[in-house]
Amino acid sequence: MWLALALMSIAVLQPVVVAIVDSWQARKNAARLAQGSVEVSAGSRAAVVYYSRSGNTALMAQRIAQRLQARLYRLEAPDYRSF
Repeated sequence: MWLALALMSIAVLQPVVVAIVDSWQARKNAARLAQGSVEVSAGSRAAVVYYSRSGNTALMAQRIAQRLQARLYRLEAPDYRSF
Protein backbone atom coordinates (compact mmCIF):
# COMPACT_ATOMS: atom_id res chain seq x y z
CA MET A 1 0.00 0.00 0.00
CA TRP A 2 2.67 2.49 1.04
CA LEU A 3 4.87 1.54 -1.88
CA ALA A 4 2.07 2.14 -4.35
CA LEU A 5 1.32 5.52 -2.75
CA ALA A 6 5.01 6.50 -2.89
CA LEU A 7 5.27 5.51 -6.55
CA MET A 8 2.14 7.47 -7.42
CA SER A 9 3.52 10.53 -5.62
CA ILE A 10 6.75 10.30 -7.58
CA ALA A 11 4.85 9.93 -10.86
CA VAL A 12 2.81 13.05 -10.09
CA LEU A 13 5.73 15.18 -8.88
CA GLN A 14 8.24 14.21 -11.57
CA PRO A 15 6.87 16.46 -14.36
CA VAL A 16 6.71 19.41 -11.96
CA VAL A 17 10.31 18.93 -10.85
CA VAL A 18 11.50 18.55 -14.44
CA ALA A 19 9.72 21.78 -15.45
CA ILE A 20 11.28 23.68 -12.53
CA VAL A 21 14.80 22.41 -13.30
CA ASP A 22 14.36 23.10 -17.01
CA SER A 23 13.27 26.68 -16.33
CA TRP A 24 16.16 27.25 -13.93
CA GLN A 25 18.70 25.89 -16.44
CA ALA A 26 17.26 28.06 -19.22
CA ARG A 27 17.67 31.23 -17.14
CA LYS A 28 21.20 30.30 -16.09
CA ASN A 29 22.27 29.35 -19.60
CA ALA A 30 20.79 32.49 -21.18
CA ALA A 31 23.31 34.58 -19.26
CA ARG A 32 26.17 32.33 -20.33
CA LEU A 33 25.10 32.42 -23.97
CA ALA A 34 24.98 36.22 -23.94
CA GLN A 35 28.64 36.34 -22.90
CA GLY A 36 30.01 34.32 -25.81
CA SER A 37 30.24 35.15 -29.47
CA VAL A 38 31.37 33.20 -32.49
CA GLU A 39 33.85 34.66 -34.94
CA VAL A 40 33.53 33.04 -38.36
CA SER A 41 36.64 32.82 -40.51
CA ALA A 42 36.25 33.98 -44.10
CA GLY A 43 37.11 30.60 -45.61
CA SER A 44 35.09 28.48 -43.21
CA ARG A 45 32.74 26.01 -44.83
CA ALA A 46 31.56 24.55 -41.53
CA ALA A 47 28.27 25.19 -39.79
CA VAL A 48 26.88 24.11 -36.44
CA VAL A 49 23.12 23.64 -36.37
CA TYR A 50 21.40 23.01 -33.06
CA TYR A 51 18.11 22.94 -31.20
CA SER A 52 18.11 23.64 -27.50
CA ARG A 53 15.24 23.89 -25.08
CA SER A 54 17.08 24.78 -21.88
CA GLY A 55 20.32 26.11 -23.30
CA ASN A 56 22.62 23.18 -22.52
CA THR A 57 22.91 22.15 -26.16
CA ALA A 58 23.21 25.80 -27.19
CA LEU A 59 26.26 26.24 -24.97
CA MET A 60 27.94 23.19 -26.45
CA ALA A 61 27.05 24.25 -30.00
CA GLN A 62 28.49 27.69 -29.35
CA ARG A 63 31.75 26.21 -28.07
CA ILE A 64 32.01 23.84 -31.02
CA ALA A 65 31.34 26.71 -33.45
CA GLN A 66 34.01 28.82 -31.74
CA ARG A 67 36.52 26.00 -32.00
CA LEU A 68 35.74 25.39 -35.67
CA GLN A 69 35.22 29.09 -36.47
CA ALA A 70 31.93 27.98 -38.01
CA ARG A 71 28.59 29.63 -38.54
CA LEU A 72 26.06 28.94 -35.80
CA TYR A 73 22.40 28.29 -36.68
CA ARG A 74 19.67 27.80 -34.11
CA LEU A 75 16.62 25.77 -35.09
CA GLU A 76 13.37 27.31 -33.92
CA ALA A 77 10.41 25.12 -33.02
CA PRO A 78 7.14 25.68 -31.20
CA ASP A 79 7.09 24.77 -27.54
CA TYR A 80 6.06 21.14 -27.43
CA ARG A 81 4.59 21.55 -23.96
CA SER A 82 1.86 23.84 -25.31
CA PHE A 83 0.22 21.02 -27.29
